[in-house]
Amino acid sequence: AQSRRSSRARPMEYSFGFVGVGTMNAAIVRGIATLPAPPKSLVLSPRGAARAAELSAEFGPLVTVAKDNQAVVDASDVVFVGVLPRLGEEVLRALRFSERHTVVSLLSTMPLAEVRACCAPVPPASVVRAIPLPPVAKQRGACVMTPRHAPVAALFSKLGTVVEVDSEEEMRKMIGITCLMGQLYAQQ
Repeated sequence: AQSRRSSRARPMEYSFGFVGVGTMNAAIVRGIATLPAPPKSLVLSPRGAARAAELSAEFGPLVTVAKDNQAVVDASDVVFVGVLPRLGEEVLRALRFSERHTVVSLLSTMPLAEVRACCAPVPPASVVRAIPLPPVAKQRGACVMTPRHAPVAALFSKLGTVVEVDSEEEMRKMIGITCLMGQLYAQQ
């Protein structure tokens, strides 16, 4: 199943789910939902209920709120995980993933090896760590990600600029630069 999926770099063919609806997942949802050709549906968890309801109201039938996090996983090919880092392991271990899933971790302090262990049996190459910046909501954001993953990179390229790096070590070197962007965005 993995080779079939990885050869298909057309991200809008996938179903997308979002566990946690904080600032970053909301920005990604807005960016995807406003593409000229968005996917058929985006499924949000009830975590961050007010923001999830706001996005559902804003984008109508394109964005739905699932009854729980497992329903998000069950309805999705690609699952974005954006919860508070201290809750990451607990939230991930409570979910049942399958080999068909791709998991995009936005968990800033949880190492990729730990995310992969929590998401088994998802193949390690299908668990990606990403650091998108808020302007992805307007398809003008940058995103650093590891490891290289064609469909995830194709999605983030639709939301701005994607920088794929080969390791978390390389990614850590770039994290400091992403922190400098906060003040710039605050002044816009």
